[in-house]
Amino acid sequence: MDRIYSLSPGGQKNVIFSRNASIRLENVHPLPLGDYIDFLEVQTLTVRTLSPLRIKHLNRLTDDLEFHVLFRSVLRRMTSLYYWTTGRYPVLDAARLLEKAATIRRVCSSLRWFDYRRYSTTQQMDMKLGGVVGKVRYQGDLTDLYPYIKAGEVLGVGKSLSFGFGRYEVSIEEEGQSD
Repeated sequence: MDRIYSLSPGGQKNVIFSRNASIRLENVHPLPLGDYIDFLEVQTLTVRTLSPLRIKHLNRLTDDLEFHVLFRSVLRRMTSLYYWTTGRYPVLDAARLLEKAATIRRVCSSLRWFDYRRYSTTQQMDMKLGGVVGKVRYQGDLTDLYPYIKAGEVLGVGKSLSFGFGRYEVSIEEEGQSD
C-alpha cells in the first residue's frame, strides 16, 4: 500500500498517508456518512461491482443478486459496524425496510460468477474465492432504501472484505436512461 486517501463529501480525494512522505493526520476530519449520501427520490439505480461480491443468502453464496439480498447484506454490515463502534444497536425499523426491499425489481443484470485464485500459506495449497461481478439495475420505490445502498459503497458488503472483495458503486438513473 503506497497511499491512503480520505474522501470529502464532494468526492475529492486527499492523501492522508503516503509511504514516501510524512503526512500529519491532524488535517483529517471524520466524514459523517450522512454527509456522503444525497437523500433523493430514487426509482431506478444501477449497482456496478468494483470487486467480486461474496454475499450469502439462505446459507449459500449467491450469484443471483436480488435487491433484498444486497440490502440485507448492507444492513448487516452497517448494524455490525455500528454495534462494534458504539456498543449499541442502531435504532431503525429493519422489518419495514426489508419489507420495502422485497418489492424492488431487478430489471437488467449482467452479473456473472468470477473465481479468484490465491495461494494459502497456511493450507499450503491454491484456494478459490469466488464472487459476482458486473452490473445490475433495480427499479421500484428506492427512496428510503437508497441511503443504505449508497452507504454500502463506502463500507463494503459480504464476505472476504479483507481480501478486497465487496466493493461496488451506485448510480441513479433518470427515467428512460440506459447504459
